[in-house]
Amino acid sequence: MRDVVLAMTRGFRCGEAQYGVTVRTILCCVDFAPQWSDEIARLLLDVGKASGCVAIDVAAGEGHFASPPEANACLKAVSAARAAGFGSTIHAGEDPSSSGIAANVRTAVEAYGATRIGHGYATLTDDSVLGLTQKRGIHFECCPTSS
Repeated sequence: MRDVVLAMTRGFRCGEAQYGVTVRTILCCVDFAPQWSDEIARLLLDVGKASGCVAIDVAAGEGHFASPPEANACLKAVSAARAAGFGSTIHAGEDPSSSGIAANVRTAVEAYGATRIGHGYATLTDDSVLGLTQKRGIHFECCPTSS
């Protein structure tokens, strides 16, 4: 994975120079493979800053929200990344058929320290979660056709 991130960075830097744009990367843990989370966090700590990585994410499911904090590999990875100064962007509240509920958005903000939520549509079903995200200025990344 390290070689892939470094190769992507070289390509991004070429594109930045050629087109005058800025590219930053978010490394992503996946809900269905929490055993990879520690490795993602270590990779971010190893080459993240030099590679233009700005954050860690958790995507591809919301089962990790049901895990107790001491057993939640995704939360541990996010906490390690945040402690090292990286941002946190978490997919939450996306689709009720895959456990996407407003409470997950609250947990993403309060426990995972998310400043950006992937999708978060369920936020609209709970005024207290909506108020929390408004008060904290949480950014929502939405793709209406994906869900």
